[in-house]
Amino acid sequence: MNLVLRREGGPATLIPITRFPFVIGKAEGDLSLPIPGVWESHATIALHGSAKVFITCRKETTIRLNGTSCSESQLHVGDILQFGGERFRFELAQSPQKQLGFWEKLAVLSFGLLLLTEAWIATAWLG
Repeated sequence: MNLVLRREGGPATLIPITRFPFVIGKAEGDLSLPIPGVWESHATIALHGSAKVFITCRKETTIRLNGTSCSESQLHVGDILQFGGERFRFELAQSPQKQLGFWEKLAVLSFGLLLLTEAWIATAWLG
């Protein structure tokens, strides 16, 4: 699961969520937002179970989730999170495609040649 926060407004920036809990705040963390309205350690994004992602704020803080103030919620793809004046969209990132190695390429080529040979034998036999 490749989760990211996409910064909205201004240059498009993808912030990968590479570990849990993912800490967001003014201080150094996974996502540092040194802006007014953001506390030193403002919120965390955590994985519950195998596929549920939650954001939880400190007692003194809140965020805006899809325009509504909240302190804890399950996140869904497409949700808009706002911390102070910064907005982020919660998304799934595209998974990079693995390049085929030598043996995988050889197996595909061999299978293709086998299919062509069978087709040629079938047409020669039927024809």
